[in-house]
Amino acid sequence: MVPNVPSGALDTVPNMQFPNSDVQDVLHFYEALTGKKLVMDNFVQGKVNIFISKPVSREEAIRIIEMNLSLNGFSLVPAEGDIIEVVGTGKNPRAASVPVISDESEIPPGDQVISYLFKLRYADAIELQQALTQYLSGAGTNPAPILALPKSGSLLVTQNSGIVRRLVKIVDQIDIPPAEVVSEFIKLERADASKVVDLLKDIFEKGDKTGVQYPAGVRGVRAPVPQPVPVENEVGALAALSEEAVVVGKIKLTADVRTNRIHVVTRPINMPFIRKLVAEFDANVEFAKPVTRPLRYISAGDVLPVLVQALTEPGETAPGVEGAAPGASPTQPRRTTTATATNPYTGGI
Repeated sequence: MVPNVPSGALDTVPNMQFPNSDVQDVLHFYEALTGKKLVMDNFVQGKVNIFISKPVSREEAIRIIEMNLSLNGFSLVPAEGDIIEVVGTGKNPRAASVPVISDESEIPPGDQVISYLFKLRYADAIELQQALTQYLSGAGTNPAPILALPKSGSLLVTQNSGIVRRLVKIVDQIDIPPAEVVSEFIKLERADASKVVDLLKDIFEKGDKTGVQYPAGVRGVRAPVPQPVPVENEVGALAALSEEAVVVGKIKLTADVRTNRIHVVTRPINMPFIRKLVAEFDANVEFAKPVTRPLRYISAGDVLPVLVQALTEPGETAPGVEGAAPGASPTQPRRTTTATATNPYTGGI
């Protein structure tokens, strides 16, 4: 049963009760509320449920009907004048004369279907199309796909006005300038630029490697990595740092072999950390002072092979003994003397 609209109270609807009602009845009531002329296709069929027991204003009643029709897959497309085209479920509303709008202020109230042209400034049209398509998937909206226009950096979205207004807010938050990056050359005084770049890449690679590979026979001690230094106005970005990501965002490192410099391209917040890390790799290494010990009873040439063998890692061949048989022990030092020892008890006899 279609509720009657009281002639003396055109701005108030006493009730809206459409329990499991035919959509045609709801559309006729909508036509009476709006004063519009509805043109329906043959697929406008089905049941809807609207049950409002309290009086509502005419604007609220129109809004409720439009929301209910949109949730059930019916599209109301404004046409010329006071005509509204009604597209049934499962059909692309672009089959009707959908108006194209590019200004947010021109979005009509309610839930009528429109095509909105998003003019992007920074965001990639293809990436944003994929993100919005995933956002709208399963939302029960009309099946019109989002069209990406990469050459003009635009998106054409056909949805009801309520969803378009929501998408406008989302795109405003996404279509922002990219993160600021800086480019800087860091001069090395002692270390080799190529080797330092390899070490830095090992540190910044996220989860691919566990550490630096050391040559066979060399025991590596991993020094603690300096933590990033906070930069004014960007302290909040450090919250994203973890063991898997010691820098914010991306970083590009290039070794300038000719001038022994490192070219760094990254966000400003990372630069103090990079400079400190490079300074540590380029630090001056103080060698220990050599110790000289005079030998009294043995030749230095006899002691040297023994020391080399003792300081060589297991499995390595000591220098100067390549021709030794496997498992053979190094040559033992021999003591030679020409003096005759005197027996204190026999007096040398």
